[in-house]
Amino acid sequence: MRIDVRDLSFAYPGRPVFQKVNLSLQEDSVMALLGVNGAGKSTLLKCIGRIITRYQGDVFFDDVSTRDYSTVDMARHVAYVPQQLAFDGGIVFDTVLTGRRPYIQLGVRKHDLQVVEEVLEQLQIADLAMRPIHELSGGEKQKVAIARALVQQPSLLLLDEPTSNLDIKTQVEVTNLVRTIAKASSMVVIAILHDINLASQLADHFVWLKDGNVFANGGKETLTAENVKTVYRVDASVECVRDKKIIVF
Repeated sequence: MRIDVRDLSFAYPGRPVFQKVNLSLQEDSVMALLGVNGAGKSTLLKCIGRIITRYQGDVFFDDVSTRDYSTVDMARHVAYVPQQLAFDGGIVFDTVLTGRRPYIQLGVRKHDLQVVEEVLEQLQIADLAMRPIHELSGGEKQKVAIARALVQQPSLLLLDEPTSNLDIKTQVEVTNLVRTIAKASSMVVIAILHDINLASQLADHFVWLKDGNVFANGGKETLTAENVKTVYRVDASVECVRDKKIIVF
């Protein structure tokens, strides 16, 4: 699915957040949204997924405006993992199964159960299926939240700081899982990340927000010391290690 964001703007009463944002993404793309706190990253993410609807401009999925999609259709196309995870309790399997709600009409089908089982296996958390949510670690809960989103079988996966508060090992696991799944499932992934080096490992497309505008938009060529200094107001250098760009602050 191709995603086009055209002249997207959003403002709270008396306070513009971002204006005239234009983006295009093809399937298999992983995009990182970069910028300081308050730059409008989370709001932009929610507008693209029509979680917030009071925006100006438009978002198109394969040339069809998302304004023309029903709520159910949007839930089948877009999955969102918020920064603050919320669970109702219960066991992991049932929690992940709630992601199938857009497809469940007269009751849970065998296919719905199979999708959940496959995603749990894919994320390597099948052994947690019968565990109560409240017993899980932060990293395990993050994987459950991603699993719940993936069983929606979305075309677009939105992640708001998916690695926050995770240890380095779990950050790497989550990052690798997201990239592998995106490529295998032909999804578009848009992720907000504060760690630029982690973003450089995950994403192939980068959008830098500054003062309500897109300051830079492109591939790894945008990972420059000048962009880091301008957007984050810190000095940095960019080094190449094993053909990968590393930001040194």
